[in-house]
Amino acid sequence: MIRQFRKMCILFCVYLFATAQAQTRPADGRPGGADAPKVTITGKVFDASTGKPLEYATVILFAKRDGRQVTGIVTAPDGTFELKDLFPGQFRMTINYMGYHARTLEDVSPKRGSVSHDVGTIRLKPAVLPGEGVEIQADRPEFEYKIDRRVINVGQQQTAMAGTAVEVLENVPSITVDADNNVQLRGSSNFTVLIDNRPTPLDANTALQQTPASIIEQIEIITNPSAKYDPDGTAGIINLKLKKEKQSGGSGIFNANLGLNDIAGRSGGDMLLSRRGSKTNVYFGLDYNRRSRNNTSRIQQTTFLGDTTLFRNSRGDNERGGGNFGVRAGMDYSATSRDLLSIGMRIGRHSFDGDSENRYDEWREPGGVHELYRSLDKNSHSGDFYSLNLGYKHDFAKTGHELQAEAILGGHDGDDEDTNRLFDASGGIAEAQRATESGPSRDLRLKLDYTLPLRAEEKIQAGVQTRISSGEEQTERFIYDPGSGVYEFQQPYSHTIDASHTIHSLYSTYSNAYGKLGAQAGVRGEYTGRDIRLEDTGDDFTIDRWDVFPTAHLSYTFAEGRQAMTSYTRRVQRPRNWDLEPFETWMDAYNVRQGNPELEPEFIDSYEVTFQSTAGQSLFSVEGYYRVTHNKIERIQSLYAPRITLHTMDNVGQDYSLGSEIMLNVNPVKPWNVNLMGSLYQYRVEGELLGNAFSRESFNWNVRFNNTFRITSGTRLQANLRYNSPSVSSQGRREGHFVSGFSLRQEFLNRSLSATLQVRDVFRTGTFEFKTDAPGFSTHARITREAPIYMLTLTYNYHNFKRDLLRENGERNGNGDGEAQEGVYDTGGEF
Repeated sequence: MIRQFRKMCILFCVYLFATAQAQTRPADGRPGGADAPKVTITGKVFDASTGKPLEYATVILFAKRDGRQVTGIVTAPDGTFELKDLFPGQFRMTINYMGYHARTLEDVSPKRGSVSHDVGTIRLKPAVLPGEGVEIQADRPEFEYKIDRRVINVGQQQTAMAGTAVEVLENVPSITVDADNNVQLRGSSNFTVLIDNRPTPLDANTALQQTPASIIEQIEIITNPSAKYDPDGTAGIINLKLKKEKQSGGSGIFNANLGLNDIAGRSGGDMLLSRRGSKTNVYFGLDYNRRSRNNTSRIQQTTFLGDTTLFRNSRGDNERGGGNFGVRAGMDYSATSRDLLSIGMRIGRHSFDGDSENRYDEWREPGGVHELYRSLDKNSHSGDFYSLNLGYKHDFAKTGHELQAEAILGGHDGDDEDTNRLFDASGGIAEAQRATESGPSRDLRLKLDYTLPLRAEEKIQAGVQTRISSGEEQTERFIYDPGSGVYEFQQPYSHTIDASHTIHSLYSTYSNAYGKLGAQAGVRGEYTGRDIRLEDTGDDFTIDRWDVFPTAHLSYTFAEGRQAMTSYTRRVQRPRNWDLEPFETWMDAYNVRQGNPELEPEFIDSYEVTFQSTAGQSLFSVEGYYRVTHNKIERIQSLYAPRITLHTMDNVGQDYSLGSEIMLNVNPVKPWNVNLMGSLYQYRVEGELLGNAFSRESFNWNVRFNNTFRITSGTRLQANLRYNSPSVSSQGRREGHFVSGFSLRQEFLNRSLSATLQVRDVFRTGTFEFKTDAPGFSTHARITREAPIYMLTLTYNYHNFKRDLLRENGERNGNGDGEAQEGVYDTGGEF
C-alpha cells in the first residue's frame, strides 16, 4: 500500500507540474495555433547493468530557447514513455530514477514535417552510495503472498540460518517435518523440488536436506501451479531460489557456521562471488556443510501368532549425520538488447551415514522366557550429482512478446550400503547381513516456451517439453557365515535393473483482465512411457498412457491492498522406479522392502480460495482449500515373518482434506514484529487395505508463532515457537509435538559482518511418537532427538552484497527478485 501510494503521488505531482505549463504555451515556448501539426516523442528507459526496464522513471522535457519545462511523464512497466501533442521545436530531456545516475539528452529535435520522434533506449546506471553515506534500513517480511504462491525470505529466518532448507520450512504452517527430517506439504510427501525454477537430479527430500539455508535467497511454495509447470507432485512445488548478486561490479558473500556443542559434526560454510558488467553477469559459489544429530529410540512391537503373542521391546542410541559439497557457477550474456544467453551448472557430492546400537528384550506369551540381545547397524548413502543448463531468450519488439528455450542435463550416481549385526547374550555374532544398491541415473530436458501478448492484459502462453531419463541399478545381498567369518553373496536376492522413462508435454494458457477481475485458464497434455527391465530374469514392466491436466485461476481486487483469489488444478504423482520393482530388498534384519508393479499413478484435484488484506505494515491472509486424492499411494506394512516386517506400496483408495491456513503479520510496537501462522484441516482416508475396507479420519492443526525484536539498529532477537497436532494415516497415528528456537544477531563494520547465535529446541520437547496397527502386529515408537543444539554463524559481505540499491528500492521494474521495503507485501506476480 505504501509503495502504491508513493507511485500515485509521483504521478500526480508530475501531471500537475508538467501539464499546467504545457497547456499555457506551444511546445517550444513560441506562439502557436491549434491547427499547427503535433509531434509525439517516444523512448524507453532501461537499467544499464541488468538490461531490464525501469518503471516510474521520470522523463521531463524542457524548451531549449528559455529553459522552461514543457511537459513530463513517468515510464510504463515496460520502461516506455510517450510525450504527446507537442508543437515542433528544439528540446532538452532529463531522465531521473531514484538510486540511478540521471541522464540528460541535450538535443531532442523532431525533424520538420514529422509527426513522431523516437529517442531510442536510454540506459541509466545504478548509483552506489559511499559506505559512510545515509543508509535506509528496510527489512523484508518473513513471508510474502503473491497471486499464486507464498514466498519465504530466508534471510529473515535467523533461527534457521545455520541449517538447511528443511529448518526454514519447519516454520511454514503447511509443512511438517518428521524425526528423520523428511518434509510433508499439507500432509503429503509427494511434491516437486525445483532449484532456481529448474529440476534437480536429487529426490525431493534429499535436495531439501542437502541445500544449506545460507545460500538460499527465497523459497517459493506453489500449491496450485498453472499448466505451464510440470504436473508432478500432488502436493505442489517447493522452489529454492539461490542467492545471486544483481549490482554492478564485483561483490561477494561468505558464511561460516559452527556447532558449539559438536564442532566436528556440525560445521560448514559457503561463498558466492559475482561480477556484473554492462553485458555479462558471472557468478561462482562453493558450499560445504556437515550436519549430525543424535537421538534415542524406544520401540515396542507386538506380533500375534495364533495362540501365541510375541513381544519385542528395544532401546537404541542413534547417530545420524550427513555432509554435502557443492560448486555452482553461471553466466548471463546480453548478446543484444533483445537476446539473452545463459549457462549454468551445479555439481557436488552428498553423503549420509548412520550408526545405531539397539538393545532388545524379547519374549512370548504364554512362555515368559526373556531373550536379551543387541544389534549394531551401519548405514552409508552417498553419491555424486550434476546439473547443467543452457538457455536462450528473445524479446520481440512488442513488450511481453518473447520466446524462451532451455536444455537441462542432470545426473546422479548413488552408492548405498546397509550392514546389520545381531549379537547374542555372550557377545558373539548370531546373525549378520549386508545389502548394497548402486547405479547411475541421467535426465535430459528440452523445453520451448512462447508468450504472445494480445491487448492490454490479454496474453497467450504455449510450450512444448520432452523429458528423457534412464538409469541402471544393481542390488546385492550378503549373509554372514559364522563358520568362515565372511559375508557370502546371495544370488536370489540380488538383481540388476535397467529403467527408461520418457514424457512428452504440450501446454497452453490464456489470461486476461476484465476491470478488477483477472482470469487464466490452461491445459496440459502429457504422454508417459516407462520401461523397467530386470536383467537377471528378463521381466519387463511398462507404462504407456496419456493424461490431461486442466488448471484455472481467478483473482479480484476489491481495493488497494485487498484481493481475493481462487484456483483449481489437477496434478499427478507417478510411482518411482523402486516403488515398482517386484523383488525383495532387505533394509536390515527386521525389515524388507518389495515394490509393486501394479501400482497406479496418484492424481489430485485441488481447489483453493484466498483473501489478502494489507494495512500499513500489517498483513492478513486467509486461505481455504479442498483436496481429493485418487489412487492414493501409501507405504504399507505387513508381517513377513514372526520377527520381520514387509514394507511395500499400494493404492489404498482416496483421501480428502478440507482446511484453512491463516497468517497475520503485525508490528505491535515499532521494534517488535509478530508473525502468527496457523493451519487447521479435517483429514479422511478410506479404501481397501490388504483385502479389508477401512476408513480413518482426524482433525489436524498446527501453529507457528514467530517474534522478531530489533533491540538496536544492528541487534535483533528472534523467537520461534511451533506445534503440530496428532494426525492419522491408513495404518497409524502420529502424535503431536512442540519445538522452540531462539537466535540473537549482531552486525558489525557497517553491516558488512554479522554474527548469529542460534539455539534449537530450547526446552527439549522435540519428541516424535507414532503408532502402527497392521494385520498380525502393532508397533509403538518414540524417538527423542538431541537438544538443545547451539550454532554460531558468521557472515561477511564484500562490496555491500546485501545493500544493493536495486533491492532497497524494491526492484520496482517488477521482476519480483528485489528487496521489499518494510511493511510492503507484493500481491502481484504471474499465475
